[in-house]
Amino acid sequence: MKIVVCPLFFCVQHHVAAIVAITADARRDQGEAAPRVHRLVAHLLAGGILLLALLSVATYAILARIDQGFAVFG
Repeated sequence: MKIVVCPLFFCVQHHVAAIVAITADARRDQGEAAPRVHRLVAHLLAGGILLLALLSVATYAILARIDQGFAVFG
């Protein structure tokens, strides 16, 4: 999981920093930020899909243990 999360985090960090740099400089064309925002949204969606998959598996495992009549926590 760490192998997947670290590159995703650095991709998000890279695009956010670029967006801040573009929007902080009033002389630059604000249209330059649009591709960065689209890439940022794509990376956030990828992270959200991974998180959804992880939480879905955890929920399934918890519900399966409850259905079997075993203790889930403790």
